[in-house]
Amino acid sequence: MKVFQWFVEKNIKDDLMITHTSLSTYLKMKEKWVLITLMIEILIELIGSRFLIMPPWRFYLYLMGVILVYKMPYFFLKNASKRKAKQVYDDFPLWLSSLEILILSHNIPNTLKASLATCPKSLREDLSVLVEKLETDPTNQEAYISFLSQYHFPDIHEMMLDLYQFNFLNKSLMIKEFSTLHKRLNHLEASQRQHHQEQSLFFIGAINSVPLFLLSIYILLMANMLSNVLMGG
Repeated sequence: MKVFQWFVEKNIKDDLMITHTSLSTYLKMKEKWVLITLMIEILIELIGSRFLIMPPWRFYLYLMGVILVYKMPYFFLKNASKRKAKQVYDDFPLWLSSLEILILSHNIPNTLKASLATCPKSLREDLSVLVEKLETDPTNQEAYISFLSQYHFPDIHEMMLDLYQFNFLNKSLMIKEFSTLHKRLNHLEASQRQHHQEQSLFFIGAINSVPLFLLSIYILLMANMLSNVLMGG
């Protein structure tokens, strides 16, 4: 069962949306990689003049190679998607904080539109879509809900709903509520800093363990050589 689960490409639609890759482009990439791999494998067999008498173990080796190559675009897509999601999660608090000043002289839809000029690059395309929707329907709740929804960040989802509610508040109350929202942003930024610190500590620990690992391998090799010499003697 786990073997079949390995073939399942979870959340592929979200990953394609995050990386702005079309499904047709993704499938063509997979097809191209597999065809190139098959041609290389056939060429190897033809050059070796063993194509008609291929032993089973080599056939399975080639088959495994094709399967791995078939999955490679998915792994690259996942990696690009994770990097983009991390960037969005880091940029969102900075962008939302910048709205506090704009709200003093604009309503919410115009505030979002005005923020396009200074919006982080990772958010700009999604924000443009949101602004376009709000120009047609300024109180479209679904537009706020769908903003960055492909990333599945509960914190961002909740804060966008709060921002939607600002449409129905007077200016003084809106500023007061934004102060509360600002506290949540500070908490989010603190969590991000803690997560980055944990990642840095893990990386430093991994780097520091490399010399010890190499020393252990060296000791094992020397012990094995000494054992062989003694047994030979």
